[in-house]
Amino acid sequence: MVRAALVAVLAFVLATVYSSHALGAAGPNSGSDAAGQIKPASEKIASEVSKSLAQSGSTTFFAVLDSAANLSSISTTGRAGTQRTADVFSALTSHADRAQAGLRDLLTARGAEFTPFWIVNTIKVTGDAALVDEVAARPEVKQILPERVYDVPQPTPAEELAQVNAVEWNIDRVRANKVWADFSIRGENVVVANIDTGVQYTHPALVGKYRGNKGDGTFDHNYNWHDPSKVCGNPSLAPCDNNNHGTHTMGTMVGDDGGANQIGVAPNAKWIAAKGCEVNNCSDAALLSSGQWVLAPTDLNGQNPRPDLAPDVVNNSWGGGGGNTWYQATVDAWVAAGIFPAFSNGNSGTLGCNSSGSPGDYAVSYSAGAFDVNNAIASFSSRGPGSGGLIKPNIAAPGVAVRSSIANNGYGSFNGTSMASPHVAGAVALLWSASPALAGDINATKALLNQTAVDTASTQCGGTPENNNVWGEGKLDTFASVEAAPRGPTGTISGTVVSAGKPADAVRIEISGPTTVVKTTGADGKFTLDRAPVGDYVVKASKFGLVTKELKVTVAEGETATADFDLASAPSFTIKGVVKSTDGSALGGAEISLANTPVAAVKTDNTGAYTLSVPAGTYDVVADYGRWLQAGRKSVNVSGNVTADFALEPKVDAYGYTPRHVAPSWVAASTALQLTGDNASATVNLPFPVTFYGKTYKTAAVHTDGYLAFAGTGAPGGAIPAPAAPNGAIYAFWDDLVVDAQASVRTQTEGAAPNRRFIVEWRDVTVKSAPGSRVSAELILTEGGRLQLQYNGIDASSPAESGATATVGLENETGTVALAYSAKKAHLSDTVAISARVPNTGLVRGTITDANDKQPIAGGAVALQRAGKTVSAVTDSTGFFQAEVALGSFTVVASQRGYETERANLTIGSEGVVLGRDFALRAPFFEANPAALEVVVPAGETRKRTVTVRNTGTADGTWEFKEVSGGTASEPAAAAKPLAARGVQGYDPNARTAIGLDTADVSKAAGAVPQAPGQVLKSWPVNELGKGWGAGYHAGNVWVTDSTAASQAVARYSAEGAFGQSFPSSHGGWPADLTFVPSRNLVCQVTVGGDNGIKCLNPATGALVSTITGSPWTSISQRGLAYRADDDTFYIGGWNEGIIYKVKGLSYPDAGALVSQCRPAATLSGISGLAWSPRGVLWVATNASTDPISAVNPDTCATVASVTDPEATTTFSGAGLELDDAGNLWVISQLGTNKSKATLVETPIPSYADVPWLSQSLAAGSVAAGGGQQVELTIDATNLQPGVHGATIFLVSNAAKRSTIGIPVKVIVPKTRIGVDSGGNGGVDALGDTWGSDQAYSTGGFGWLGQSSKPVSTTEAISGTAEQPLFQTQREGAYEYRFDGLAKGVYQVELNYAELGWTDPNTRLFDVIIEGRLVTPALDVAGEVGGFAALATSQFALVEDGQLNIRFVSRAGAPIVNGVRVTERPDRATP
Repeated sequence: MVRAALVAVLAFVLATVYSSHALGAAGPNSGSDAAGQIKPASEKIASEVSKSLAQSGSTTFFAVLDSAANLSSISTTGRAGTQRTADVFSALTSHADRAQAGLRDLLTARGAEFTPFWIVNTIKVTGDAALVDEVAARPEVKQILPERVYDVPQPTPAEELAQVNAVEWNIDRVRANKVWADFSIRGENVVVANIDTGVQYTHPALVGKYRGNKGDGTFDHNYNWHDPSKVCGNPSLAPCDNNNHGTHTMGTMVGDDGGANQIGVAPNAKWIAAKGCEVNNCSDAALLSSGQWVLAPTDLNGQNPRPDLAPDVVNNSWGGGGGNTWYQATVDAWVAAGIFPAFSNGNSGTLGCNSSGSPGDYAVSYSAGAFDVNNAIASFSSRGPGSGGLIKPNIAAPGVAVRSSIANNGYGSFNGTSMASPHVAGAVALLWSASPALAGDINATKALLNQTAVDTASTQCGGTPENNNVWGEGKLDTFASVEAAPRGPTGTISGTVVSAGKPADAVRIEISGPTTVVKTTGADGKFTLDRAPVGDYVVKASKFGLVTKELKVTVAEGETATADFDLASAPSFTIKGVVKSTDGSALGGAEISLANTPVAAVKTDNTGAYTLSVPAGTYDVVADYGRWLQAGRKSVNVSGNVTADFALEPKVDAYGYTPRHVAPSWVAASTALQLTGDNASATVNLPFPVTFYGKTYKTAAVHTDGYLAFAGTGAPGGAIPAPAAPNGAIYAFWDDLVVDAQASVRTQTEGAAPNRRFIVEWRDVTVKSAPGSRVSAELILTEGGRLQLQYNGIDASSPAESGATATVGLENETGTVALAYSAKKAHLSDTVAISARVPNTGLVRGTITDANDKQPIAGGAVALQRAGKTVSAVTDSTGFFQAEVALGSFTVVASQRGYETERANLTIGSEGVVLGRDFALRAPFFEANPAALEVVVPAGETRKRTVTVRNTGTADGTWEFKEVSGGTASEPAAAAKPLAARGVQGYDPNARTAIGLDTADVSKAAGAVPQAPGQVLKSWPVNELGKGWGAGYHAGNVWVTDSTAASQAVARYSAEGAFGQSFPSSHGGWPADLTFVPSRNLVCQVTVGGDNGIKCLNPATGALVSTITGSPWTSISQRGLAYRADDDTFYIGGWNEGIIYKVKGLSYPDAGALVSQCRPAATLSGISGLAWSPRGVLWVATNASTDPISAVNPDTCATVASVTDPEATTTFSGAGLELDDAGNLWVISQLGTNKSKATLVETPIPSYADVPWLSQSLAAGSVAAGGGQQVELTIDATNLQPGVHGATIFLVSNAAKRSTIGIPVKVIVPKTRIGVDSGGNGGVDALGDTWGSDQAYSTGGFGWLGQSSKPVSTTEAISGTAEQPLFQTQREGAYEYRFDGLAKGVYQVELNYAELGWTDPNTRLFDVIIEGRLVTPALDVAGEVGGFAALATSQFALVEDGQLNIRFVSRAGAPIVNGVRVTERPDRATP
């Protein structure tokens, strides 16, 4: 059974998944005009048609008629464009006219819109239910099928590879350039066509090859261009390509700009094109119309068809699911007309075997698989067999990193079998140009391509080394084909082979001479080679069991040379031997076969002995016991009786797993899982970590179909390895099993660490294909790395119970490496258990934590090193790692970005030992004191403050200061209530655009007007991705996600747009916005779908390091993502809710927990991208009708600035966002089908910039662990106007956590500041502020009131202050301080007190009233702080009348005050 696929990666193939209902299912050669049994009309109507009628009242449908034209009598002689093609056209059109006449009359009478087709006997009709019923009721109508339009899958880009002597690698690899050089043949006198997305006909590499180019600067597009859907205009008067795909495939066929771009196989062939695929989809009507046009091109009006202008070759780099015959009649008609049909085989290779697509899987189609520059088959290249078990693909050609022409006169490298097929079409053009006698002979051409292909062995999907379902006949060799083609005068070689007086069939006839050909005799013993170049030949006849003979013949022009053979039977001899294992055990039941011979295989007896009787000759004898032993192979020359003994070696896979047989030790597991039925699975937490193929797992899925999977479940058993799920699995008895009421799936854990065992038992399950069967299978995982498979209750007489339909073995996570014990072989029994492990290894496990806070370090790198070998592991979210290592001594190196590397020397002496070693990595951790500064500086003055930079971590560290100007953040707003998605009913919350959601019109609401021009600094197309979305930036690299379903990747570019690398990145959904976490060296993405979480990846490998989820933000998918380094948090939001969430980062034990949330203005509700600025703002990109981009306050979401969308002429183009080092925005825009752009836009808010009024004594430094440095800050208000001035100093360090710390600096430049040293003569305090001497009030000035007041002073020290002089003097008995001439506003009033004697509490009590407001009732300084101790107070007051009054009202004793300072506070609107 074929393994089910989760996703079919259709890179660059315009793959269309067509209906299983065929249009004109009867083949064109059926010769039947008679209707079959007539179905009731209702049964003819497809359900999709009925549904469409119910919804809209009318629909477009295809009326498929029940007959087809008879083409069998048409001559097969002549090339396309000759009478042969005209006869096919005539037969098809006349049949359609006759068969469709009645239906056409009816449709005309009803006034219906309809389009008849003749290449398939069908009519496309638009009408209501009554018309559908009337059409279906007609006896000649076989089916009523819906019109179908299919998406064009997104293409997959590729890295450009080096040329070979200015010729592309792929052209050199098929040796087309050698054909040019040796034969001076470049495709002259051959016309090629493609059915594709169109062609840019003016492209420098193509314009000279276009058949419509008249050579005088003008063009005639009649008969050279067909656009049935009028995509390129109405009327469509000239070729265009809105996808790149068609221009690319045409370039591979014929492209050459006369300079450095030699991209085409046949650069002197001419081309024409049909646009069978519209903007981003292909309609069945367009493909049928294009198929007709290829056979008989028309003028631009679709009139006056001319079969004499048909092309020789048509390339079809499109296709859909396999086994669909809807286009069969079209391909049959082309072949009957002499047109060679080249097809891509499909891009579903990840599905494994049986993945070839239609129409490429038809017998009549010639399909191509794809290989790369290293001659390896592409993983995406579809495998056969094709329809009816045919070998597919037919051949393989370059299809990875193929550089060719693309739209806008460009060149690009693409991947796909779409890229392989045009190599074949170009090769046919060269072949027919060199050998006109072959033109139109489709079968002979296929045979020549097959014969000259470079055999490439693969047994993955069946076939032979020479012809298999991975490579077909092998790698395309254009030069060998041309060299073997009949060029010049020709004749014929024919003959008959007999043996024992009877015709000998299936005799291999090898003809060598001016050309080399292999033929096979038919049932009549005859063979013929037409068009043999004149000259001398050797003809050899051979067949197994007959004596080989050779004859020499000479071929003269126009004559037939005869080579007849009478082959005698060859003498027979015996091959015998014994098959054993390497331990000397006899192997009974081993299969002995002779490779590539018809001799029936035999089995060894219980002693391991065998005997074969064979004719004389040389044979490869193969001994295959299966199970845990490798097959043995020996070459044996038989000229008499010979002996061939075998000692079979144990199997070992590419990772190192090897099996062996052991005695079973059955365990009756105790815990039943809730698993019943067919095709069900349950996730279990493993009792100990399991390292399997180098990766460590803590959970696994137990499946009813007899396996334990670490990396995804899938369909019942198939061959391993294979890319399709399940993967990362242990297959105990992988088959289609049923867990019914008598059966169960159970688990059990035994033992204590580190010697625990985990048992999974499939008890009494039924093999679905064998009703009544019962079998039990068991898997035992041991903590030391060994696993065991064993069985119970197997009936040896039951093939199904013995494993005849099951797969048993191990497979890695990617489906690329496997240890197959058996596949669909009855090798299982109760008496033998299978043990497997990597021999001579043990395990090292432990944790990596932060030595500072003891928290786990996720994504930490662990390298186990010994000479010439390193084993690597990565810690999970709990800091845990485990790795498998060979026995002996080694060094464990634990590291993580931002931490000091730790090493430990360890030794494992015994197999299966589990050794523990934990690491606590040291790192610096910086703090700044104070954490924020507020400084009052009168205009024209300077002030100094000290900031202490302290490293409280466990490792030395470095730091630097960076400045930005701007205000401080306001208080956070209250958290908003999460909202449900606001889309219209049926809106997909995981859609890639906000179209259809009610954000579409919100951009019309009032919002911020852009404050900056949004000047474009850089811009480049993201050609390598299908649909660029997310943006990330770090160290000069721009990271972009590909959101398309086919790709789902993350790619790295330089800031200039140079492509660097890419890796897959779906992780359960498509990747949206990106951000970079520098302290951990991770690139993190929003995942749309699955768990809707943040996925953080290793930027070098793409490996998933950490997943962050949380509530409520993962309840629905988000789009935008930004990282804030100073507090290790993420901002995440999307258009489904229009909310921006702030969540905790990876340094927190509860990563993903909600910190705060807010909702931006309606204009920004279509959130698609986010970017954090160190200036304290969050940039927001949107996907909406005007795609605004704005900066918001991250706490309130209030808009503070905006820039213009760089793609202002588009709608719903907004995607990801990220800041560069300078504070400019990288904006990703979606520009339409398969097009995206990265643009760097200038913003009004740079990230870092020198603050002219702020300076530091040190800009950077190094601090030892536990140490600190003091930095003196200078605030210079010389050029500052009164008001409030803000800045932030960023302490940027090499700390692993909190590598950026913001120190807000608030500078107040007051219009007025008056300090009075009450009772004293004034001075300057430690902060540099001036205090004036005390004075009595006078009108217009300031001072004290109270004639009985007096100054008091002391020389005693005052505790609680460093400002001794200010507190050692006071005024006693004043009832008021008054200040005149103050502007209206809020003022800070600072009052200093100290008892300058040993006054008892409650002895001196007074009220303090400021501007009529009692601010301090019954102040008791002695009671508050005691004697000779400082008490400093501060209040704010609103002055509206120009005078500030500070009154002291005695309750007991005389009031005192030691200092008064009044400061205007422009930063406050209210007290």
